Order: sequence, then C-alpha cells, then structure tokens
Amino acid sequence: MNGLDLLLSYSPHSEAIHQMTLACLLKDVAIARSLGLTGTPKDSFIETNGRLFDITVEMEDGLLSHVELKINATFGDDQVERQRNFVEGSQDEIIYILLGTQQFMTPAQLYLGHWEGSYEQEIMISADGVITLGPKDRLYHTSPKMLNLDDLINALSEAAPGIDQPAVQELAAAYLRVWRISAKLSRASFLRTWHSGLMHRGLVL
Repeated sequence: MNGLDLLLSYSPHSEAIHQMTLACLLKDVAIARSLGLTGTPKDSFIETNGRLFDITVEMEDGLLSHVELKINATFGDDQVERQRNFVEGSQDEIIYILLGTQQFMTPAQLYLGHWEGSYEQEIMISADGVITLGPKDRLYHTSPKMLNLDDLINALSEAAPGIDQPAVQELAAAYLRVWRISAKLSRASFLRTWHSGLMHRGLVL
C-alpha cells in the first residue's frame, strides 16, 4: 500500500474524493476512451454548471463530456431532466457512473426513458387545424451511457497499458485496487439491505 491507496481507502464513499480522482484520470486519453468518452481530453473540471454535473471534460475540438457520479446515493427528482435539458440541441455527451449499492438500485432503462422524453407529451396543431396529443420531440445527438462498478473496473484495467504518464498510472492502479475491494463489499452490503427489507415486509421466513 502506498500513499494513494491510503488516501483513497480513508473514505471510500466520499464523492468529493472520487470526483477529484476521476477528474484527474479522465484527462488521460486511454482512460477517457475506455470509459466511453469521445474526443481527445484537453482539461477537466469539478462540479460544473452550477453543480449540475460532477465532472465536465473539455475536448480538444471544444465539445464537452459531462459525468454524473452516484455513490450510494439516489438521483434528485428532476436531476436527470435538468441535465437532459442542459445538453438539448448540443453535441455534449453525458455518462452516468453508478457505484456502491446504487449500481444495483437504479433501473437504467427508467433514466434512459426519462432522457428520451418518452413520458412528455405536447399539443400539436396541423395545418388544417386538427389538434392532437403526441410525444414531445427532442433534439439529442446522443443517448447517455450508464456505467456500473464492473464497467469502471474493466475500463481501468483495459486502459492501463495505454497510460503514458507514470503519475497517472500510479493513480489509476491505486483507484483500481480500491474499487476491486469495494466491489465485494458493495454486493454484500446490497444483499444484506435487500434481505433486511424482505424480512421487514414479512417476505422471508
């Protein structure tokens, strides 16, 4: 264990620590690509656009990739909608990274459905005056990506050979070690919580 392992393991569920770590790692092309970001990273920023996003990565071509990180936490009631509206009509992309027990509790298709606006309706009036109700049209160039802990571990492992800077290699290796340990604990914690919930509702004998 080195200093980075000690720092990352000190508070493994601190979103601030993970924000800073991922913001540093996402400046590396190999890591950004392995996590599904497009373009070549130029810089990264934390808690951007009025804290609407945890991380924003600026690409060399000027496009932006926004990252929303959830560690044992749920989405706000209108959080996905506000993020979706922010990038509407642009070529920005969003990646959701669900870690801890949250990866087991968030139905990806529900949030993707919200993103696509399938639950929104609008009144449409045709040229001949006919009024109809239909799904609201949205201008999105890309759908968000949903990643869980296994995806993050696999991406960091895949990117490792392509990382050029020794400092980034060291940080990525330490981050990978922390999440490999956490993966087992997250599953165990979720199963305990799930089983307790069933017992509370009298569904387990």
